[in-house]
Amino acid sequence: MQKVFVKNYQINKIIFNKGSSDIQEAATHASYIVANNIAKNNKALIDGEFAKQCLLQVCDVLCKDKKNNSETVSLSRKTVTSRIEVIDKNLTSQLESKIGQFKFCSIAMDESTDINDTAQLILFIKGVDENFEITEELVCMRS
Repeated sequence: MQKVFVKNYQINKIIFNKGSSDIQEAATHASYIVANNIAKNNKALIDGEFAKQCLLQVCDVLCKDKKNNSETVSLSRKTVTSRIEVIDKNLTSQLESKIGQFKFCSIAMDESTDINDTAQLILFIKGVDENFEITEELVCMRS
């Protein structure tokens, strides 16, 4: 479902091979990649700034001439938050589109309690499209 993102090696190719007019676009793409990894690994949103600090230190060692390109990557907490929100909207849109193609589907709900003894309701959808592709996704979780 995450067709939005390219592999890390491709973004490196973009950053280091493009002219200065494309640097900002590549930096924005790079910030989406970092934000996606922060979200997937349940890290604190402030970790984007830590990742940028590490990136700049690595550039000091490996590619001093390209350090300015890395400095343009915005990874502040606010930026990471907005990137994750955009990723969420995109994935939700992809799921809604996929659900529209289902020929058959089922919905499953599960209730459990978290560590604070708060009840959590989880909703899953499983569907089959006309090509017999099966999709199973977490739709939402509510307290």
